[in-house]
Amino acid sequence: MGKINFKWVLLLIYLGLVASFVINWGEFDVAIQKLFYLIAPLTSIVAGILTLNLLGWQGKRSSVLKWVLAALGLWLLGELTTLYLTWKGESPYPSLADLFFLTGYVVFIKSVLLEAKLFDLQWKKLSPFLLTMIAAVFILVTAILGYIAVGAYSPEESLLVNLTTISWSIGDLIMGGMGLMLLAMAWQYRKGLVKKAWQLFMFATLINLVADTIYNLNPEAIYDGSTLTTVLDSMWVAAYFLMAGYFLEIRHEVQKLQLKAKKDNGV
Repeated sequence: MGKINFKWVLLLIYLGLVASFVINWGEFDVAIQKLFYLIAPLTSIVAGILTLNLLGWQGKRSSVLKWVLAALGLWLLGELTTLYLTWKGESPYPSLADLFFLTGYVVFIKSVLLEAKLFDLQWKKLSPFLLTMIAAVFILVTAILGYIAVGAYSPEESLLVNLTTISWSIGDLIMGGMGLMLLAMAWQYRKGLVKKAWQLFMFATLINLVADTIYNLNPEAIYDGSTLTTVLDSMWVAAYFLMAGYFLEIRHEVQKLQLKAKKDNGV
């Protein structure tokens, strides 16, 4: 699939899903919306499998992609759990779904750290301005999430609810850190082939950071059928499609390299 083609296909699918969410506002059925919503994580996983099939499942580069794929798999389990609990009319917060999502955060940071090691990210090579900006943003994000975690603590809630809220704040901090690390790698290798893929990954983490922060403040929005439910679902769907774009961008670059190798060899 060509570079332009896959971007247009992902955009059209995304717009179709958002349109279905809007249409669903009339007689809101959260279970139906969550069912359509599953198209997004499934698309990102399929994109990852297609990329690994072309690149090969062995090797350091493939190892990173497998960790990303594993994280998306955990998130898919979280989505399925949320759908099941919503279908039963039960609150998915806190639940096993949160465990899947939060474990996915840890796996994601593992993949980004492996990526940084593989491409030898060197902070000293970054411009002082970029380093200052990254440090300032990280401090700001930490302060905001810390404030949210403290403010969201409620003695009236159970220990499990409060621990889940704090865990989400930590998870959001991880997402913010990943986004900044991806920004640093994209800057260091701004003339490299993987720059665009990292940019897509970075935007996915930033959208997730915003959506998850809103969710942490309004956990009931994931199932109550409010306007915020549709807004959050639309943001998370966008993040999944950006992750699909990350995989397909890498796949596209691999195809280009393979084609060039064939031409060089006279095949």
